[in-house]
Amino acid sequence: MKSAKQLISDLSLEAHPEGGFYTRIYESSNTINTTNGSRHSATVIHYLLEEGDFSSWHRIAYDEIWFFHSGVPLTVHQINASGKLTSTVLSHDHDISLTVKGRTWFCSEPLITPDKQSIEHPYSLVSCVVTPGFDFADFEMGNAEELVNLYLQHRDIICRLCRE
Repeated sequence: MKSAKQLISDLSLEAHPEGGFYTRIYESSNTINTTNGSRHSATVIHYLLEEGDFSSWHRIAYDEIWFFHSGVPLTVHQINASGKLTSTVLSHDHDISLTVKGRTWFCSEPLITPDKQSIEHPYSLVSCVVTPGFDFADFEMGNAEELVNLYLQHRDIICRLCRE
């Protein structure tokens, strides 16, 4: 298995503001008009998280579909509009895909279990499809204090997986 460092280089990944590394591998040549302006009809990225890193709580305007490729299992946490927290493990032994509905708060983290600690360079590699296509104008980074005020029952996981 390649190391995270090697994949970051091979796939030309760059740092993502929410954590981890990404590169856009596809954007549709078709565009559509949204309430936020013109967008590609779909975009796709490769996204990699290393052990000890996480994708901070954030939300985007549109649906995002995740596909697991390799590495250690990845846990995607979501808080829906009614405040329900769900955690889904993506891996070859669990679900290999997941849809996060637009405007849903979510974050992710590699799941390092005792049987995986022998992996020399633990990481999770996924691809994400956003439709209509992703634009940073549609991206909102979570603020721990504001999220805790909305979802006090999830204070610990919000504070642990938020960047300030």
